[in-house]
Amino acid sequence: MPALIRHKRHAPKKYTCPYCGVKWKRERKWTKRYLDIAFGRQAYLDITCGMYKVSCNCIDQTHYVGETPWAPKGGHYTYAVHEAIIKGLVRDRMSYSRLQQRMREDHLLETLSVSSMFRWFNKAAEQTGYFRQFEEWTREQFSGVVCIDEVYENDMRIFMATDCLNDLPLCYMLSDKADEQALNRFLALMDERGLKPEIAITDGSPLYRTSLQDHWQGLVHQLCIFHVLNGFNKVVVNEVRALRRRLSRQGNKGRKRKRGRPSKQAQYQRKQKTRRKEEAKFIWDYQYLLVKKRCHWNAEDRAAFKRLCDIQPSLRTLRDLVERFHGLFERDISKSQARYRRTRLLNDPDIKRLGCFRKIARMIFKEKFEKMIAFLDYENVDRTSNHVERINRSFRMMQKTRYKRRTVRTIENAIRHEWVYLMKHHPLYTDPPQETQATAAAFLDPFQLRKSA
Repeated sequence: MPALIRHKRHAPKKYTCPYCGVKWKRERKWTKRYLDIAFGRQAYLDITCGMYKVSCNCIDQTHYVGETPWAPKGGHYTYAVHEAIIKGLVRDRMSYSRLQQRMREDHLLETLSVSSMFRWFNKAAEQTGYFRQFEEWTREQFSGVVCIDEVYENDMRIFMATDCLNDLPLCYMLSDKADEQALNRFLALMDERGLKPEIAITDGSPLYRTSLQDHWQGLVHQLCIFHVLNGFNKVVVNEVRALRRRLSRQGNKGRKRKRGRPSKQAQYQRKQKTRRKEEAKFIWDYQYLLVKKRCHWNAEDRAAFKRLCDIQPSLRTLRDLVERFHGLFERDISKSQARYRRTRLLNDPDIKRLGCFRKIARMIFKEKFEKMIAFLDYENVDRTSNHVERINRSFRMMQKTRYKRRTVRTIENAIRHEWVYLMKHHPLYTDPPQETQATAAAFLDPFQLRKSA
């Protein structure tokens, strides 16, 4: 198939100096051929531009070749090739080597090197004003609710902040440590961006215990319920495993068995020991029923739970503890109801007899519990920090096959490209067509914080 050759012309008779505004006169025209992109065939772009005689002292040369909107001056590839490379790295999440192979097979760009793709990727992210548009747009759409977390990359810590109501990433900062000083710098960076939240959602890390409310007066701090329930389920499962171990060890002590045929009493004890081993194994196999939601049980689960309670009656109390603990964080209750349920739970004599009671009581002591139920004052505030966790996982996926991105510069540029791409494909970024504007207005308006009635 013959090569595709396109022609563009950008050679005005006079060119305005980008520094002082003096107009230069064109002396002659200059035509250069660039490698372009086309599917399944070679493509070239011939650009005719002007060569101008410099008539001011802004540029240290006597002649100047004008810039064009289709290809960089002094380069060999058009901007269309640059954009295809960036899309492959950001949208398709391809590695540099696989993207190089794609460009060779689909667009016949045989001379494209990995170093060129790497240079274009970083240069595009470092353009003046490239990330400023994203910062201004997120400041306008910010709902007042922020999720904060950190993600680790080798020796670096990356603080992330997102808006969970409008599904937006907001701010990031790279640091060599994850301590209070680094967190204060990150919060100051958010202030510079004009992001002053009303509610902050974090996990149970001690890093956020007092720094957030000290920095922003009147801030409501919400602890992630997912992390709370995850820690609670671990305590429950460990309690079940302790019961199983005690049951399996019964009958292992005492004198060694005598030689000869065992007596009837010894035979009975041996059967009891075997039965306890089987019961311990049954508890091990069905321990998940202690934390599984009852609405997801089937007939087999109900029969297995009945046998668990016959083997160890305290498991019924443990299951009751699980249901009552999860009931503390239901959405359709008020704060006073949640506090009342907590008081009843901690004063229940049957639950007090469980071995894990002290751990559970420490998990929901009064000051910490107030941060867990802060979401009950609002209609649309998330109970978890899962939104920023998803952004962190997206970053981990982005870094999975990018071995060149291990420095502060390359990581920052990758995050900028990723977030600008998310902005341009977000439903709040572009206005809907006129005929569908009325029906889509409710969906496209940014969500704002709403308090409960």
